[in-house]
Amino acid sequence: MKTCTVYCSASDGLEAVFRESAHAVGRMLGRRGIELVYGGGARGLMGEVARGVHAEGGRVTGIITERLHGPERAYQAADELIVVPTMRERKRLLIERGDAVIVLPGGIGTMEELFEAMTGRVVGEHDLPIGLLDVDGFFDPLLAMLRDGIERGFIRPAVMELVQVHHEAEAMLDAMLRHRRGPIDASKFFGGGAHPR
Repeated sequence: MKTCTVYCSASDGLEAVFRESAHAVGRMLGRRGIELVYGGGARGLMGEVARGVHAEGGRVTGIITERLHGPERAYQAADELIVVPTMRERKRLLIERGDAVIVLPGGIGTMEELFEAMTGRVVGEHDLPIGLLDVDGFFDPLLAMLRDGIERGFIRPAVMELVQVHHEAEAMLDAMLRHRRGPIDASKFFGGGAHPR
């Protein structure tokens, strides 16, 4: 794993537990020599993870849209800051540039990115390991919704195998590093019954 795409919130004013965990994830990536690829923001958890990487001497690549780019929003200290016209292009590059995906707490944009990464894995558009850091139980309601969807037949149980869910960043990354890249067993998702999407 040379690069890791991180999805997370760009909101200010979040509780310290979330800011500290994002900074710690950045420091972990920096210590391990893994380049950060992320949404290019300077605020919220985005800024924390980028500054964490730089605190350990790591490399940061930000990918941000023209609409969001600006001296107050974009992380100007990024080693590479790519400005693209649309969110669609931004998301495409975020997946293409990463060898793995880590998802931290965030809003609807982060949720969209999580589900897009999961769906892309199911349909064979990528084979990246996906890690979900459940800080302070933030993702518990989402995980409960997924389990309910499985029980009701809307979601295949194998979907839960696509994501490494952990409360501790180092354990999550270690599990992701054990991930064997390659095609999934499509029969777990498309062998009849509920469709994964």
